[in-house]
Amino acid sequence: MKIFIRGALSIIVALICAMWIYGLFFASKQVVNRFEDQVWAEKAQARCLIAAQQRFDLADYRIV
Repeated sequence: MKIFIRGALSIIVALICAMWIYGLFFASKQVVNRFEDQVWAEKAQARCLIAAQQRFDLADYRIV
């Protein structure tokens, strides 16, 4: 049973190492999540600033 567990863990570690090697050295370096529409990005940023202010307003900083 120990040999099976040790073998399974060795395979899992080897696969994780292979994933990282592929991701760091062989995967495409091209950006996948690029937004071409800058107007949309500006509107989204404005909305995020409003939401951040709303979260700040909801925060309760009283000492309990």
